[in-house]
Amino acid sequence: MKYICLDIGNVICKVDFNNFTNKMVTFLNITPEAAWQFLVDVQPAHDKGNIYIDEALAQNYMATKSVRKELVEEWNKTVTADPRMLTWMVSLLEKEVEVALLSNMGWEHAAIIGDILTPKLYEQCEPFLSCYMGMRKPMPKYYSQVLTHYPKFTGSVYLDDRPENIEAGIKAGFNGQLFELDKENANLEQRLAEIEKMVLA
Repeated sequence: MKYICLDIGNVICKVDFNNFTNKMVTFLNITPEAAWQFLVDVQPAHDKGNIYIDEALAQNYMATKSVRKELVEEWNKTVTADPRMLTWMVSLLEKEVEVALLSNMGWEHAAIIGDILTPKLYEQCEPFLSCYMGMRKPMPKYYSQVLTHYPKFTGSVYLDDRPENIEAGIKAGFNGQLFELDKENANLEQRLAEIEKMVLA
């Protein structure tokens, strides 16, 4: 068997927080800078599964239930699958490549990521979502836990959009490759072919 590990955000899926932060500005009467700072502040605990976005909004802004509901609905829309990446993943699975998903993600997106990626595809992958593990990338323990549970992924190609995650992954024993979906758009087909060649070598 061959193996690959994929980040989800900015690798398999597009991530866009703009509509969410714009609605925060409108509904909560805060500045765009404050909305972005909210994300920066809440994401470490959120990714580890320690807090829901709804709870964070209530604690930070005392937002009403109806406002929180609308903001959470917008939050769930921040992640959308790139069809080209899904097609590529299907082709890898057809070539008997085992796929692990290494992603920082809170409970909200974890609950719907199977539908975002399509249930048929998601069910064939091994998900290591940070909220389930209680730790997030680039924590060394996150990567060691992945390899403790599935040592077969040791040395496998690992795509991530953040250099610090790639660095930590390489130290843990992965073949880390920086991959940012937005920056790969122009030559995506060629880049995926190069990665696939590494995986199947």
